[in-house]
Amino acid sequence: MFKRFLHKVNEFLEKKLVFDTDQIVLLSHLNPEKFSVDEVRNIFNISARSAKLYCDTAVRQGTFSKIAHQGDNFYKLN
Repeated sequence: MFKRFLHKVNEFLEKKLVFDTDQIVLLSHLNPEKFSVDEVRNIFNISARSAKLYCDTAVRQGTFSKIAHQGDNFYKLN
């Protein structure tokens, strides 16, 4: 499932990604069934606004689904 997640992220960004060691560690701890914008922001070292835009775009494209949990928005890999 982790390889599938990386493949989906790679397709989503439409370019070949080169992950450094810290990013690989963060990705390995990511739960594909429930993750936040902040986790995406930390992995890719981007602003919160950009991370939300990426996640919302992935929802529109059918790659992610948005889920609500205790008033917060989370995402999951489809």
